[in-house]
Amino acid sequence: MLTLEGKIEDFSIGEIIQVIAMGRKTGTLVIDGAREQISIYFKDGKAVYANPVYQREHLGNILVKHGVITRDDVNDALDLQKELNDRGERVRIGPILVSMGVLTNEVLSKYVTAQIKESIYTIMAEKSGSFKFSSDIDMSSRDIVIELDVEETILEGTRLIDAWAIIKDKLVDFDDVYAINANPADVGSIQLTIDEWKILTLLDGQRSINDVIEIAKLSRFEVCKTIYNFVQLKLVKKLDRESINGVPIETKRISNPKPKRGIVRRLMDRIRRI
Repeated sequence: MLTLEGKIEDFSIGEIIQVIAMGRKTGTLVIDGAREQISIYFKDGKAVYANPVYQREHLGNILVKHGVITRDDVNDALDLQKELNDRGERVRIGPILVSMGVLTNEVLSKYVTAQIKESIYTIMAEKSGSFKFSSDIDMSSRDIVIELDVEETILEGTRLIDAWAIIKDKLVDFDDVYAINANPADVGSIQLTIDEWKILTLLDGQRSINDVIEIAKLSRFEVCKTIYNFVQLKLVKKLDRESINGVPIETKRISNPKPKRGIVRRLMDRIRRI
């Protein structure tokens, strides 16, 4: 049995993953960072599965959020998974959903790949913590559905980390709340994509960045990059953490005040024309 362990301060996450890939190792890499924890499963040096960083990103929730399956489908799959576990069979929820006929292998592969990449990109930003790789994991019981190109993922992750360093200088916390400026730039002259317009309309002074990510059904990086660009354009501003216009955030959310109609009308009219 091969065991590799150490401190993230001594080896970057990218370097650790590259060692496993170059050695074509099979097993599990557990990374316990200062803020994030993750397990990445490898087969012959290829990343084939990863436990998500956040509970909200578990595969079943992602599929429901994107309208691929229903919550009832997930609950039925979880019941079947429990029955299989009780019989000593370890099967992930993805293959169970495929066997139920509510999901195809192609769609499953697409979302599992996105899930793994998002988890790896997030954990690569960790600067302290510990890691341990063990090769005594029986990967055959995990019903492999993808084989991720590790080098390509690391290169993309490195690029995103550099971008994150700039973005996080402005966006401090996922619980921060943003709103459109009272006197924004001329929205008619700003060329935005459909996703950017979607994010802009969600920045209503009530929803946190986490809320926007959940509702917009976009990745954390995409949402935060877009908000960062809006801040640079002075199109939106971050609201005070303790209060919004003198009213506590919790109270303002309950009272559900309506944003200025002029701005919202112009935004919605623009979206309808796209």
